[in-house]
Amino acid sequence: TGTAGEETKQADDKWNSWVYSISSYVNANISSIFTSYNLSGNLSANKVTDEWKISLDAGANYNTNIFVLDDTTNYESFNNSTYSGITVVKSLNDHWSFGGEAEYFTSTYSNYDANINISPAIEYNIFPYAESTTKLLTFFYKATLKNFHFVSLLF
Repeated sequence: TGTAGEETKQADDKWNSWVYSISSYVNANISSIFTSYNLSGNLSANKVTDEWKISLDAGANYNTNIFVLDDTTNYESFNNSTYSGITVVKSLNDHWSFGGEAEYFTSTYSNYDANINISPAIEYNIFPYAESTTKLLTFFYKATLKNFHFVSLLF
């Protein structure tokens, strides 16, 4: 037992300031003239300290719509996508930081076989970065270089 006023030792952070998240979504809508399926999932890992802010994100979406036009004809529409991204920001002083983002995206809806974005960035935090685990209000400015690779359609 401790005495009054004795400092208590803070528990060690076994996750080393990382916060992990997994999410998913499933929806189905079935009727005599329309059927829709929507599946999606996302994984993320984030770390915010007074020195670094790191965010990793990846996910996928699968959407199918089937329209019954008549007794023998259906129209099917598919919209599938995948994405991943990373943001890394390094504190320069109490309020300013420098870093960047990189993103990768595919989409059947947008006809992207690959969409790659690379963005250097600066960030200003209203609160000192030393308080970033409890208070964070930032302005993030980035300039993005984009590279698109479209799916070739041959008719």
